[in-house]
Amino acid sequence: MAGGRLPARRPCTVGAAHHQLAGAAGLPRRHLAGRRLPAFLRRRPLRRALVPPVRAVGDAGRLLHRHRPGVGRHHAARQADLRLRRRPAHHRHPHLGRLPGRGGLRDPADEPCRAADRRLDPAARLRGRSPPRQGAAGVISLLKAAGRNALRTGVILFAFALVATALLSFTFARTEPTIERSRQAEKRALLNQVLPPALYDNDLLASQQSVPPDASLGTRQPSAMWIARRGESITAVVLEAIAPDGYGGDIALLIGIDVDGSVTGVRVTAHRETPGLGDYIERAKSPWIEQFVGKSRMNPVPRYWRVAKDGGRFDARAGATITPRAVVKAVGAALDYFARNRAALLAETGPADVASNQETPP
Repeated sequence: MAGGRLPARRPCTVGAAHHQLAGAAGLPRRHLAGRRLPAFLRRRPLRRALVPPVRAVGDAGRLLHRHRPGVGRHHAARQADLRLRRRPAHHRHPHLGRLPGRGGLRDPADEPCRAADRRLDPAARLRGRSPPRQGAAGVISLLKAAGRNALRTGVILFAFALVATALLSFTFARTEPTIERSRQAEKRALLNQVLPPALYDNDLLASQQSVPPDASLGTRQPSAMWIARRGESITAVVLEAIAPDGYGGDIALLIGIDVDGSVTGVRVTAHRETPGLGDYIERAKSPWIEQFVGKSRMNPVPRYWRVAKDGGRFDARAGATITPRAVVKAVGAALDYFARNRAALLAETGPADVASNQETPP
């Protein structure tokens, strides 16, 4: 049996004289002529198979469905040769007779239209679908329901946003001191790279002052300046400058200058130059930036404040001269700014009067 179905019976012509079921005694003798039958067949005559009487062709199909209510009740009760998959083995039905543990059909088509052993009640704890409303009243009701849903959604989103904002504020308040200490430590380490610690004994971070924007520094906003002191005397300053003509844009610089106008150190703090090509201006990538140490506006003279490709005294890598050219120009302009405003920058009152004391560069 394949697929849970029995092969259909093949109808045969009743009354054929040569058929094996035509006679009550079994097969006709002429079919046995010349044949040697087994011993158990020679002891008793052949009998035709016990088949329930079939009165119509349609009854042959009904034999397989005697478990259906009201179908084929005149056939003898016997076990069906079909496996039970969905029907419990102990289930009984007055019209079905006995269903054994591994018998019976199990397709939805074999079930009755409605259960005969229970009532058709609506399912519990399930929201029923109300019929659609018509007219203005139905539209108003739908609008009210939509408004309630929107209000509920808005309240939930507001609550989530409020909680998230509170968590972010709490986290920022707890971590702000740590972040500020880390930022100050990084800035102090950077200042120590452009200004030797032997030149000062004061707190450089506490000596920070603001410098107005100046074209010589390349700044468009107020920049910072740190004043180094040893005892009561000012020994050097550290200026922020911008090289605006870099290959990738602005190059932020930190330039240390002592009271004699000599460079104590230069560091690049931010840039967008091509990695592997113009980024050798960083001290971590190359010592190129160290060649400014000890240089002043007159050492070399201004006409030699250029890269070697342009006839100057500062080296540059072949194929990447735009970036070093911008840095050399910015450092020279910062030295000019210090020379013009030296008195105001080194005054005890600080650089508040720098803007009024600026001179036009020659």
